Amino acid sequence: MTAPMIVEPDEISDASFAYFKTLSYDEMYILIKKTAKKSCPSDPMPTPLILQLLDVLLPVITAMINLSLKNWSLC
Repeated sequence: MTAPMIVEPDEISDASFAYFKTLSYDEMYILIKKTAKKSCPSDPMPTPLILQLLDVLLPVITAMINLSLKNWSLC
């Protein structure tokens, strides 16, 4: 058994991501469909419901992810 790799904070402090490619609806759809279909009773929106309404939610989810990545890269 190998020991887990430990990364010290100083080793990652210089890491930055200056550019993110925005995701298309098709890319986001594929990513969502590939994820585990797990859910928890305390989830405000259970996975089966998200999958059932994916056609309606996909533009909103995609925009949220893209805006999040865009805003994070500006920090």
